[in-house]
Formats: sequence, C-alpha cells, structure tokens
Amino acid sequence: MDRKPVIERMFYPRSVAVVGASADADKFTGRVLKHLLKSRFKGSIFPVNPNRTEVQGVRAYSNLRDIQEPIDVAVMMVPNSRLFDALEDCRAKNVGAALVLNSGFAEAGDDGKQLQEKLRAFARDSGIRICGPNCNGYVNVLDKLIVGTSGAFDRAEFVPGDIAFLVQSGGVAGVLLDLAQDKKIGLSYCVSVGNEADLDIADFVEYLAEDPRTNVIALFVEGVEDGRRFLAAVEKAKARGKRVVACKVGRSAKGHQAASAHTGKLAGSSLVWTQAMKRAGVAEVGDIEELVETANLMSKFDTPGGKRLAILTLSGGQGVLLADLCDAHGIALPPPSSSAGPLREALPDFAGLANPIDLTGQASGEPEVLERVIRSLADDPEYDAVLLVLVASPVAARLWTERIARFAPELPKPVAVLWTGGRGLDEWRNQLLVARVPMFSSATVAIRSFAGYFVSTATAEHVTANIDALRAKKAREFLRGGVAQGIAEPEAKEIAKMYGIPVPREFLATSDKGAADAARTLGSAVAMKLISPDILHRSDGGFVRLGISAPEAAVECYRDFVGRAGGARVRGVLVQPMVRGVAETIAGLSYDAQFGPVVLFGSGGVRAELANDVAMRLCPLSADDCRAMIAETKAGKLLAGYRGGAVGDIEAVVQVLLSLSDLAVELGPAVQEMDINPLIVAENGAVAVDVRLVAAERFLKEQDPWH
Repeated sequence: MDRKPVIERMFYPRSVAVVGASADADKFTGRVLKHLLKSRFKGSIFPVNPNRTEVQGVRAYSNLRDIQEPIDVAVMMVPNSRLFDALEDCRAKNVGAALVLNSGFAEAGDDGKQLQEKLRAFARDSGIRICGPNCNGYVNVLDKLIVGTSGAFDRAEFVPGDIAFLVQSGGVAGVLLDLAQDKKIGLSYCVSVGNEADLDIADFVEYLAEDPRTNVIALFVEGVEDGRRFLAAVEKAKARGKRVVACKVGRSAKGHQAASAHTGKLAGSSLVWTQAMKRAGVAEVGDIEELVETANLMSKFDTPGGKRLAILTLSGGQGVLLADLCDAHGIALPPPSSSAGPLREALPDFAGLANPIDLTGQASGEPEVLERVIRSLADDPEYDAVLLVLVASPVAARLWTERIARFAPELPKPVAVLWTGGRGLDEWRNQLLVARVPMFSSATVAIRSFAGYFVSTATAEHVTANIDALRAKKAREFLRGGVAQGIAEPEAKEIAKMYGIPVPREFLATSDKGAADAARTLGSAVAMKLISPDILHRSDGGFVRLGISAPEAAVECYRDFVGRAGGARVRGVLVQPMVRGVAETIAGLSYDAQFGPVVLFGSGGVRAELANDVAMRLCPLSADDCRAMIAETKAGKLLAGYRGGAVGDIEAVVQVLLSLSDLAVELGPAVQEMDINPLIVAENGAVAVDVRLVAAERFLKEQDPWH
C-alpha cells in the first residue's frame, strides 16, 4: 500500500482498534484507549481484550477478526511474544496501518535487531504499513486526535497551529509537545516515529510537503538510513514553500568506521550531515528548546529578507553578550538608518546609536518611548527583526508587557522579547504568549533561534551531474582488475588521470638500478616512495624520502625501503620529481553511507588530520561550490595571497574538485575513499603529488550494482 494514503488514514482515521487494551487507564496498555476517549475523535474505537467484554466503558472484542467494521489503524499493545499473531489478525482484516508502541527491538541488542528485521519483513510481505516500534504514538492537534501513550498527551487542551514535529524518539516527542504547548505555540501534528522498521521520517516529510495545514516541519533526528531519499523528501517540502528546521543528535563520529585514507577521517558524519542540510535549505539548531523556538519564529513570521537584527536593551552588559553571540552565528547588527531620528529623540544625550541599542535605565518608566522606538526599528529597512531585552520587574512588567502585547503583533517584522529575571511574573509573561509574541529566557537560545529563522530564506540547491558512461565503464573495469593485487598509488593515479587530474611524471622502479635510472632521467632532486598496497600511510613508517639529488642516493634509498618493508607486499619504489608551489593542500572524496559521495578540500601535508582545516560538499558540485569550499579554509586564504604572499591558482583547484565530483558520481560506492595529499598548488596549476584510493571490493565484484 502507498505510504501517503496510509499516513492520511493515520491522521484522519474512521476507526481505531487498540489491541491489548487494559481496563486500567493509568497502565501503559490502558493509556492509548484513555487518550482516544479523551480526544474528540468521532470515529469508531474498538478495544481488543480476550478477557473482557468491556474496557474503560467501551465494548471490547476478544479478537481483531471479530470486528465487523473496516479498521484504519490498529495500535499494538500486546507483548512481543504475541505481536506477530496480532499482526496476522491485522493482515486478515486488511488493516491500513499498525502502530507498534513496544520496545525491545533494534535498540535492545542483536536479538532485538532480528525481531525488528522480522517486523520489517512482515510489513513488506503484508502491505500493512507500520509506524514504530519503540515509539509513543502521534497527535493530530488540529482535529484533537490523540493516539499514543505519552504523559504529555494528558493535557486538557492543545494549541492548534501549522507546525509539525517529527521525532525519532518517544520521550523527546513528549518534551517537545509540552514545551510548545507551555509557550502557546500552535501545532498541526506531533509524531513519534520510533525505530522506523517501515514508515520513516522521510515518509512523513513527504506527506507533510503536500499538507495544506502544515507550513513548518520540525525534525528531531538521530540518524537516517537512506539519506538521499530523506533529502529528496525535504527538497520536495522546500519546493512547496514549507520551512524545515532540524535538530540532529548523535553528531560524534562514534560508530564511524576507521578510514584508511585521510579524507574518510576528516569527513566525519556530523560534517556530512551539516552539508546535507545546507544543500537542502534546512535550518539546523542545537537542542530541543531551539527547535521549538525556531519553528515558532518560522511559523509566525514571513520569510526574512536577510540576517540583520536590531537589539534594544536597558542593560549594556546584556547587549555585549548578545553582540558576541550574533557574531558567532553570522547575524549582522547594522546601525540604524531611518530609525536614527526617533532614537536620538528617545535616548539620553550621552547614549550612542550603536547596535545593540542601549536605552539606559532612564527609559524604564516610559513605555510610550519604548513603543515609538520599537515601531521605528520595525520600519527601518536596515533590519529584518527586532529583539527587545526586557529586564523584568513588577514595575516593568506592568508598564511594558501589556503595551508590547497590544502593538507588536501588528508590526511588519518579527519583534521578540528576551525576558531576563522577573520570577513570579507569569501573569505578565502570559500576556505576551497569548499575543503570539515570541519570548525567550536565554540569550543563547534567542540568538540561535533567530539564526535558524534567518536560514529559512535558503532554498534547496540543485546541481546536475556530468556523466561520461564510457569513461565510467573504463574506470570500473580498471578498478576491478586492480582489486586482486591491491590498489596502490600508481593505480590511483591512473584513475585520477582518466578524470583529468594532473599528476607528475614518474617511474615505478622495481630494482635499485631502476631507481638510479629514474633519478638520472628526471634530473635535479627527486622524491621516492615505497609502493605497497599494505602500507598506505608511508610517511609514518619512514617510507617517503625527499630531495634525493644523485643516482647513488636513489640506490641506497631503494635498498633501505625494501629491506625494512618486512612481510608487506612490495610492488616497487616510485620515483618522481620534487614539486613545489604556494601551498600543500588536500583534496579528496569519501562515500558516506547515508548521503553518498562528498568532496573535501583543506590544508594538506603530513599534518592534514592535525590541522583539521577542511570544507566539504555533497556531490555533484558546481564551480561555485568549489570556490566556496576553498574560501572557507585557511588553505584558501593562503592561496589568495595571505599577507602579501604568492597567489595560488585557485581555478586549477576548482577543476580538480570538479573532477573528483565527476569521479565520485560516476563510480558511486565502488570508491569508498580517495585523497590527493598533497595537492600542491602553484601560481600556475595544481599537481596531485600523492593519490590514495580505497576501493569497495564487494561492489567491484558485482556487475554495475549502482545502476
């Protein structure tokens, strides 16, 4: 069954069966029925309990098959030992969707993972779409439908709105729901998707992309299996005018396989996620509170024109803190333009017109002055939003809050309040919340939330890949032939040359005489490197030697390398000319398990990992992507002529990065990692001095598995 109609039936069911419903409304197995009965659901409710004829005042059935009416949603509340028998009853009844709330699946070890695979297989075989397991259910706030167990579902009323929360955690769904409702932030839906044995977060994003009742999609994400499908769903939502904000947890590289090349180590999973979100035009936030507040700003206000904020405060110290936070998050604080006149009239003579704007304590008792200043800032074309820092006290709350609640919602730009201090003033705070004035209690949350809101202007980026089928076929065949003996630098450079990446003239010496001949042919100073598929990081073992200027020295070097190689397979010693330039950089690609290939650029050399000066993008890349990557790094600043130094050939680097992007797209997962380190950039040109490639053997043994 298609997923979109199934999700429609989940949110708007005609009937819901609760399998394993308990008569005790406070037990885990009794809460779903309790919440359904509390909600304003107008459809049919069928408790299933073989031991009772009535559950919580509703007629009960001994088996799902005994129910005569069609069932849209079946909520599974039976132990895992009886779960699949109950699911077979769902199959017999042609149930549309099953909500599995049980835990003990993939989150519980190997046995749980096997059980979850069995659940996934059942969904595929039966056609019944499954939400969960290990989830808390969902709420359709707009229609007062509550299907789940969370204690957050117990509140008397929910505030309806246009924000949908999609959460890969049962407990966090309740926290988000509570926080949003306490702040009187309106929601359309809140869904706990759990372990995603079948329906996943991408399915719900795709549904919400076309839902006219949802304008903001807020995601709490632990991870995605199919990153490309997830991005496609997000891009669809963005194309339809939805705003998307995400909080990603588990951002460390824990579980990330140790890479054999530098690039894989540098391309940590959190960096890839961030680049994926940038490409999709998704705002990223750091925690649950920021997720709620950013979604609130996106919901209440139009798309901003830029990232310019006016900060109005009575506290100079708070202004300095906020200025620091704005600088850290890329928010501009321009001085006032058209609002300068009204500000000068309102401010004491000794006050300046810098932004943040300090009204000083003299304005605390003049609410009409405050209103005039805020109105002028909201009309000032230099600003996209206004943040008022309210140092709350009983007097200030009484004088200011009611007035702000009255006029702020009618202004053409967002006006938010940072409420500092002022315990026991909930009555006044609630006036602002009821008036839909965004209110923060933390300077950090306020600025980060505005940073996310300002990103809502971003649109999904689309770059068309360049595919050369004949070149790709030739490269795959070459790789397959090289896997048996191990891909070493010569093979990696052959692949690089196929994609137009410049490499130096060099010779592979298989004897000491060959090394001397190569050094003599190349002339001047040469570099020598051991070639072994078993030794990738050769400088660590002393298998790279630079500046060899005589054939006799080349003979000595060859013998030393081979003698110390031990049991490693030795293919020979590579002899190449010394290459010098403006900077040593690194360029490479890594195939991310979720989002596919990414290309990386940064500072190179033996200290590449230590420097950790990198920028990356998802493939395919445009030339503008490449230039932006270069500009983000310290290496890029060196190439631009740092402090009057020599200028490197940035356009040559752009061409190398574009070539890597083409290679990554054409060869797909066959190339797990590839790095060029160093990529030496001169004033004219760039040369791939050292190239390493890690091929995925299982892909190369298959016949074009990525097509």
